[in-house]
Amino acid sequence: MNDSGIYYDLCLFSYFDIPRFIKSMSVAAWIETLLQDETEMARYQHDVFFQSYAEALQASDHERYCDYYIEDYYNDNQKSGVVAYVIVHKEDVYVVFRGSETLDAQTQRTGWQDWQDNFHLFLSVPSEQQMIARTYVENLSIKGKLHLCGHSKGGNLAGFAYLCASADLDEKIVSVVALNAPGYSAAILSPYRERIESDAFSKRLCWIESEHDCISAMFAPLKQPLIVKSAYPLHNVTSLFHCHNVYGFVREEGQFVEAKKKHPICEMCGYFTNQVFMKSKKAQIRAVVDTADSYFESGLSLPELYHVLVYHLGQYAKVFDDLSYEEVAVLEFSTLKERLLEAYVHAKLKQLPGMHQQIAAGVQQMIEQLVKNRRFSRSRQSGINKKHTDNRKKKVEKDGQTETGKSDHQ
Repeated sequence: MNDSGIYYDLCLFSYFDIPRFIKSMSVAAWIETLLQDETEMARYQHDVFFQSYAEALQASDHERYCDYYIEDYYNDNQKSGVVAYVIVHKEDVYVVFRGSETLDAQTQRTGWQDWQDNFHLFLSVPSEQQMIARTYVENLSIKGKLHLCGHSKGGNLAGFAYLCASADLDEKIVSVVALNAPGYSAAILSPYRERIESDAFSKRLCWIESEHDCISAMFAPLKQPLIVKSAYPLHNVTSLFHCHNVYGFVREEGQFVEAKKKHPICEMCGYFTNQVFMKSKKAQIRAVVDTADSYFESGLSLPELYHVLVYHLGQYAKVFDDLSYEEVAVLEFSTLKERLLEAYVHAKLKQLPGMHQQIAAGVQQMIEQLVKNRRFSRSRQSGINKKHTDNRKKKVEKDGQTETGKSDHQ
């Protein structure tokens, strides 16, 4: 793999549009123009995560990319949601795919196409974005060494294009880098199992995951991932997204810093996705995906969708009905666990008709039995005490008689 800092920077840059694309413009010139465009940069100030992206962009060493030229810019954000960049540096050709974007509540810049496609990863067929990415790469006229990369869903798209590459394209690919990318279902990987297990495939692939990222724990990666330290703790929903984003990695001197293993919350998320949900019947998985489609096709913003979700969840369990969207964003996972446990208990009680009456009746019977036992115990003890008292009286009388007899004799 080339300098990992290059892949990090290109993935970071990919989250920014090119308002006025000119073929063969340099990456350095694009970023510099973007940073000086107050109107364009203001568009990223309505979202806490995009604010962090803007800060990372300002801190980047974008000047080093003065001889990296953008030869193609594919932006299908309004339809499929796929965004890709073709960047050429001497003999190296980088195809960079953008990851998923949230629908901004204020400016409504993007739709829910990315997240709708994300839920389609649960199905047993390639998603629309995966097929578009594959076709896009196959149709490029590549002259040089090809590098595929992307963050999050962008990494998934880069990996899929590599997985399904034709023989001619495969000969040109020298590296594939995925940052915090979700993996693939068993149904998708099954036809390519022999290719995946080959050294020729594995040695060109680098799968990087943050120790605190839950998204990359979902499904199966194309290769054993390199676990990297996170710049953020993992304790609530907001921190979860920070951990997932490009800027959430710890880097020293431009290189990723390795970590020991994934956080338990990430492992739990992966276990639920891979070993529980994906083991469900196809009809059940399809029903969940269809429900998600209905949400995303509504065109609602994230805070608006939150209220819809809370309403639907409320039919089964009261988990977030007393919290606002802003409060849920900073809800500690420890508190969430307690709420889920409480909701689970209430849901189970509701599923059992008359269960609380049965419990109450059972408790009442226990109380009555305890009272009865206590009364019996008291009665029995009273009898024992009376018998003991009578015995003592008899003994006293007998002793008295004995003493009297001795006096008479004397």
